[in-house]
Amino acid sequence: RKSSWLFKVALLFVWPAFVIIGTGHWLSLLLCWRPRWPKVIREAGLPGKPVPPVTTLGDYPPAIQARLLANADRWQLKPGKRPAKKPRKRSAPQQANESD
Repeated sequence: RKSSWLFKVALLFVWPAFVIIGTGHWLSLLLCWRPRWPKVIREAGLPGKPVPPVTTLGDYPPAIQARLLANADRWQLKPGKRPAKKPRKRSAPQQANESD
């Protein structure tokens, strides 16, 4: 089978990238282990265990609060506003075929 010389040259330049990416992916799979969460998080919600408090904006220092509020336009839920109701999609009423 004859291949163009340009294809062979391109393949010669590209194959090292595939080998590097493939090897890196394989190594990353070797490094995958079950994440170990802190004990407080692992036990949260279990019977007899405390539930961690919900983090609010007031829990952060003023500098962090200002940075968080500067990005408020990117939030789905705006602070102090109720989310707008999405209009429900109505399906078209099916009409009975009256063919006699």
